[in-house]
Amino acid sequence: MKNQENPQFARLSQRFHVTQVSTDNPFAAHGRGGTLVFELEDWPGERFTLWFPESVNAFGLSPRSASDWMRNQRWHIKEAEEYAWQFEKLDSCEYKAEIKPTREGLILTLTITNLTNEVFRDGWVNVCLRCCHAPAFNDPGLMRTFLRINGEWTPIGPLAKLDHSKRHRLILAKEYSENFLEICGGMENVIVDQCPDHHPIAVTDPEGKRTIGFYAERCAGLVVNGMEDMRCIHSNPSLPYEIRPKETGSTECLILFMNETLQKIAEFIGNQSSLV
Repeated sequence: MKNQENPQFARLSQRFHVTQVSTDNPFAAHGRGGTLVFELEDWPGERFTLWFPESVNAFGLSPRSASDWMRNQRWHIKEAEEYAWQFEKLDSCEYKAEIKPTREGLILTLTITNLTNEVFRDGWVNVCLRCCHAPAFNDPGLMRTFLRINGEWTPIGPLAKLDHSKRHRLILAKEYSENFLEICGGMENVIVDQCPDHHPIAVTDPEGKRTIGFYAERCAGLVVNGMEDMRCIHSNPSLPYEIRPKETGSTECLILFMNETLQKIAEFIGNQSSLV
């Protein structure tokens, strides 16, 4: 599959398989053609939808301003075990997204080059991992979806005062972005009184033996969506605070799919000085 443009299916590694789905596919997130569906060799029957980036929120852009051009992402195999997508000179920027598998999960990197004469400030990237098609990780009550608070894994459900008529729950990261709060602060069920210790958000299977961990070292803020057609989690990475004219800035996040407990996930993340 190397260098084949826009493959319908690719095997990124021995463990990870990915399919790019069309807008009419039931796995497409709200009919968006750039949606990727990941399956794991050792987790049969579990399918995870990834929208990366869901949006780039910065520089005076609204949360959905980039949706139209993201709707038709064309992913390709950049090199062995690496998926890539790129747009040039769009919205005054050049964008490049890359996904690289590791033994434990996926490293997601977004690079932006400022093609204007203005300084871009306080930007962040919306990254959505949707679990509604993964039966073991579909957590309607958010009782198996966790944050780290005061050194303990804490389920989000009781914090969020769960109301299924409302879609999102916003959680401020320890060093949240003011831009993130300005754009997302109008969401329902904003959790402002429980700031997590660090930036992971995690979901376990019912037995607690398999865990998804989503982590951005520089995090603008966390989001979880408990609606039936989503069940998604976000640890949205921040871009460098300033990207000057003609300069390039990048950010990354890590999504872990581990046959381990929550505590092992915390230990793994704690040992990472960087994501690569």
